[in-house]
Amino acid sequence: MLQSNSTLKYHLFFMSLVLCTHLNAERIIDTVWGKEVITDPLIEELLDHEVMTRLESIDQSGPHLYFGITPKFDRLSHSKGVWALVQRAGRTQKECAAALMHDASHTVFSHLGDVIFKKDTTKGVYEEKAHSYQDEIHLYFLKQHGIDAITEKYNIPLEDLNPDLEDYKALEQSLPDMCADRIQYNIHTGVVFNMISTDDACDIVYNLCFDGTRWYFTDPVIAKKFAHLSVHFTKYLWGAPYNGAFYHYFARALRRALELNIITHEDIHFSTDRKVFDILKESNDPAIMHAFELCNNIYQSFMTNLMQSINGAKMAMDYYYTNKDSTWLK
Repeated sequence: MLQSNSTLKYHLFFMSLVLCTHLNAERIIDTVWGKEVITDPLIEELLDHEVMTRLESIDQSGPHLYFGITPKFDRLSHSKGVWALVQRAGRTQKECAAALMHDASHTVFSHLGDVIFKKDTTKGVYEEKAHSYQDEIHLYFLKQHGIDAITEKYNIPLEDLNPDLEDYKALEQSLPDMCADRIQYNIHTGVVFNMISTDDACDIVYNLCFDGTRWYFTDPVIAKKFAHLSVHFTKYLWGAPYNGAFYHYFARALRRALELNIITHEDIHFSTDRKVFDILKESNDPAIMHAFELCNNIYQSFMTNLMQSINGAKMAMDYYYTNKDSTWLK
């Protein structure tokens, strides 16, 4: 009997050792639709790099979070979600790595860098560019932080982390087509604004397919759920007139801080939102304080409309999907 117990204990120990070894080979990350598993050591190594951990302090919406306009949605969460979608699509290690790193080069306050650095000095005006500023500096930024030393261990040149490479069709597509980048931030924004639940997010992701060229939905009802999110947030948030005005005045504060040497170009490129925001807020410079006051006025004027639009959209979509066996906002 003693020998039997010893044998049993040995087997239990061996099984636990095997289980622990298996678990240690995997890394679990959270997304808005549930848990995802990382088994690629390259992805793990990149995820632990300071370039990626910095993104936890860079918000997707830019300065809006710090005025109370939008809920927290950091670019690290976004990047993890984009990687997960590309991984689910069965894409190459290179495209998965490019997906994880695609936003690493964002300046503080995200796309505010587009406003700060898009000046045409010959005309004295600010013009839209075909690519965002962070796209233009992306590979330079990664090289400055030594990312090439990591990727080359896996026989991946730094140039293969360019998210706009023609072969990376799951990661990026031209509008109006869907891509992992656009899919993730639409879903995630819907969740943080409580327009959809995490169950709805799961429904959307699990009904997505990628055929090697295009993303598509298997269920037209789920497709319409997703479309509602994109249309709504484009109209009432990302593409809303107040959003452009808000960026204009906050960029004015940043330019003034640069003129006064309160902050540097290095701060904009390599620091974090909160650190730079606090420097501006504590400067007590009249021009910066006036720009902040204008941003607050915009917030006070339009926040009610934004929230009413979201609540109205929730009610309308809830009514539409009630008889379609949907989990939509139940």
